Amino acid sequence: MQKVVKVIWIIAVVIAGLALMWFMFLLIRDRTDIGPAGPFILYFIWCPVLVFVAVSIVLLIKNKVPVHIISQSILIMFLVIFSLVFSATLLREPHYEKLMQEIEEENRQYMEQSRQVTADGKYEYFFYLIGRLTDNPRSHIAIRNLTNNVEKSITIDLNFEGVRAVENLPPNIRLIEIYPTDDEHIYKLTTTSQLKDEIETFKVNMETAIVKKID
Repeated sequence: MQKVVKVIWIIAVVIAGLALMWFMFLLIRDRTDIGPAGPFILYFIWCPVLVFVAVSIVLLIKNKVPVHIISQSILIMFLVIFSLVFSATLLREPHYEKLMQEIEEENRQYMEQSRQVTADGKYEYFFYLIGRLTDNPRSHIAIRNLTNNVEKSITIDLNFEGVRAVENLPPNIRLIEIYPTDDEHIYKLTTTSQLKDEIETFKVNMETAIVKKID
């Protein structure tokens, strides 16, 4: 049994050691590869794994393998859990962070492509829904004044009955349209059939962020 424990111990050390070297390779090559969680991983996972590898090597060289079956079983469980969980974190973390960065970049590009500009060129706007499938759904328009770059979020009291699934629509699909009126601060917001069959119209005061539904 001691030989089995020793073999498992050696395998755990090799796995952990390879994970350490891979993580350090990424850290030295390019810090952006490990993402913003890199420092946390370095201090709270990489360092404990390094200590584990160093202590294990010393104990293995001195042949300090437990004799009793209970101690051996506990050691095996510890080795398997520690080496697999911590090493998997070290190996996966860089790729996970890069994936999250790619997703964030795709979302940013989608929002940029989804932005619309009023016909008079004064405002840029982006329409979005929050909690569409919940009991408390909300709709907003993010407005940016292209003259002074002032941004604000305006809540629209939209009737969510009949609202379609809009999460995966192409960015060129327009869910609302905003038009200028004779009053320079008042704009007309109209939903489109891409959002729902029932068309709703609102008056939006861009200065005060007050919205009134037009029946």
